[in-house]
Amino acid sequence: MTTNFTPKTQATNPSNSSPLKLVKPGSNSAAKPTDKLPETTTVTEKKSFPYRGILIAGGILIGLGVVSQIPVSNSVRSSGTLEPIRNSRQLIYMKVPGSITEFQVEPGEIVKTGDILALVSTPDLDKEIDEKQVQLQEKQSALENAKEQIPIRENQVEQAELAVESVRNRLTTIQSEVEKFSSVNPPPEVKKLAQEIAAIDKKIAGIRSEVESLEKRVEVVNEDISNYEDASSEAGHHLSKKHFHDLLDKQESFRGEIERKLAEVEELEEQISAKKAEIETFEKTQQEKLATLTDELGEKQAAAETARNQLAATQEEVTHLQKVVDTLTINLSKLETKRDENQILRANQAGIVISSNEELVKNKGRKMQENEVVMDIADIETLQVVINAPQADSDIIQMGAKVTVRFKEPGLEPIITQVEKIDQEMIADQSGQKRVLRVRAKMENPGEELRPGAEVHAKINAPEIPLYQKIQRELLKVLNIRKYR
Repeated sequence: MTTNFTPKTQATNPSNSSPLKLVKPGSNSAAKPTDKLPETTTVTEKKSFPYRGILIAGGILIGLGVVSQIPVSNSVRSSGTLEPIRNSRQLIYMKVPGSITEFQVEPGEIVKTGDILALVSTPDLDKEIDEKQVQLQEKQSALENAKEQIPIRENQVEQAELAVESVRNRLTTIQSEVEKFSSVNPPPEVKKLAQEIAAIDKKIAGIRSEVESLEKRVEVVNEDISNYEDASSEAGHHLSKKHFHDLLDKQESFRGEIERKLAEVEELEEQISAKKAEIETFEKTQQEKLATLTDELGEKQAAAETARNQLAATQEEVTHLQKVVDTLTINLSKLETKRDENQILRANQAGIVISSNEELVKNKGRKMQENEVVMDIADIETLQVVINAPQADSDIIQMGAKVTVRFKEPGLEPIITQVEKIDQEMIADQSGQKRVLRVRAKMENPGEELRPGAEVHAKINAPEIPLYQKIQRELLKVLNIRKYR
């Protein structure tokens, strides 16, 4: 068995079966004839095949070509940063001019809706409130003074109207008396004078009647005297002289009586003239009183109108001042409410303070204008990871591609999401030496364990590519050839 196994083993070993050996100089072994000529002949035939190497090389190349076409998985690996999504951020503004006296929160602190963020000093608003208070006090004082004038003005109107009524009553009386001058029922004073005049006229009429009677008697006496003289002139007739003298005495007596009567009539007529003059004087006096009262009535009416206008003006002033006071009161209340509300800045939504400490320190104590940004708060229930993808991989990143996010903090499980946005332009990285493409993907953060600013590792899945393309891309990355394209 042993004898048979050994030759078989040798036959299977090409090195033992090969007729080619190295011979040292001076060795006698080269002179020894070989007894295995057939095997030598066989070896000589194999060596003489001219395409063995080409076939092997071709086989290798074919194998490599086949292998290079095998599709392999592809992905982009890079770092990223967690940021709030665009719509989740809320800027906290100054609602009134002022300055921050104290911040009640710190960067990275979680806040709830209504939490106090900062205390605000509002000197401009305080000054405006003080000015409004002074204006309000002035207008209230003016309003009180105007209200006090109302009863005074009302009394003035009442007195003026009473004066008008008094003058009007007197004027009515005088007008009535004046109108009675030409009526059958004149004023008592005129009536009395008229009666006196009538009595005098009657007396004059009686006297004139007596005068007429005396004149007739004088005529009779005159006729008797004429007859006596005619009789005396006739011859032979001599009348008694005593009778003649009696006639003359009667004549003289009657004439004297007539003269007295006429003198009395004249005196009575003078009395009538005086009475008539008195009536005229009374009438003229009444007319003058009428004119005076008419003027006085106009003056009193003008005074009453002035008093009414003053009352109306005072009432209008009270109404106006009341409106001004009401407006100032409302405005002052609004300003005080505005100051009270805006001296405390509160969070309008739950989230996290994402402003830096440098930003808060910069804003504290300095005068800030209305609508100037104080801080930034973001809702972090949903975040986005911003991935800085290398420029060399920008052509294989697609919308909707799967993204695996791994966190540097221990204990946090990876999160699977997808590409939602790819920026249109490249930007320089932090070193400024390379250009990157920003890729964004959203992720839910219900427990709010993740915070903006945290750095992560991200892998973006890309379509499979042949192995040779994969090798080519990696070589290009290593050699940084794309930088020069």
